[in-house]
Amino acid sequence: DSSIAHLNEAIRIYPTHSNAWLLLGNAVYKRTHKPQDVIPIYEKASAYRVGGYYDANFNLGVVYNENNQPGPAKDNLLKAFAVKPEQVECRYLLAQTYAKLNQPDSVEVWLRKGEELRKIDASDYYQVGTGFGKTANNFEKAIEYLNKAVAVNPNVELYYEDLGVAYGLSGRFDEAIATSQRLIQVNPNYPAAYMNLSVSYRNKGNKALADQYLAKYNEVVASQKK
Repeated sequence: DSSIAHLNEAIRIYPTHSNAWLLLGNAVYKRTHKPQDVIPIYEKASAYRVGGYYDANFNLGVVYNENNQPGPAKDNLLKAFAVKPEQVECRYLLAQTYAKLNQPDSVEVWLRKGEELRKIDASDYYQVGTGFGKTANNFEKAIEYLNKAVAVNPNVELYYEDLGVAYGLSGRFDEAIATSQRLIQVNPNYPAAYMNLSVSYRNKGNKALADQYLAKYNEVVASQKK
């Protein structure tokens, strides 16, 4: 709150100070986490910086991406990349936004561009996979990239959870079951694994196993509340 007050005073004195607008946007987003509050602020930071403003456009890309608006996220990230093409974070975030836009060829372009500066890690594959699955509803591509995330780091529960969900939503229930069983091997106390098994077996018409895994889910949840 104090930062916001001081930055507003700085802008009152110097209304076209692009860095003051940028810092104000950062403070406001931390304070409210509301995109509608911060987007106009970052846009002013960008407009007042001659020759382009990487930080303002990158932050706009982050905010739009976090709030599931991949079109304007992509537009701002491309502007940021034009100013500072050496920034690896921008390249990988562009891969995520193109996944949400369901443009697989562009995803691969930006993953390769990112790999020029840093090896692709499991999180990069995971973010692309969930972009395809949760926003673009392209479960085939979601499964492809989530499997890559698991291959790079087979110890993250969330990767298996979302991979199992993607298999289930695409009707591949046996693979969803196998993925949830692998998750249980990683962490036998992970509740979502048992819920996903219950759902998958129910979808296969096996009520007995569905009920069994639902009971196990409830047991694990109850034990974690003690």
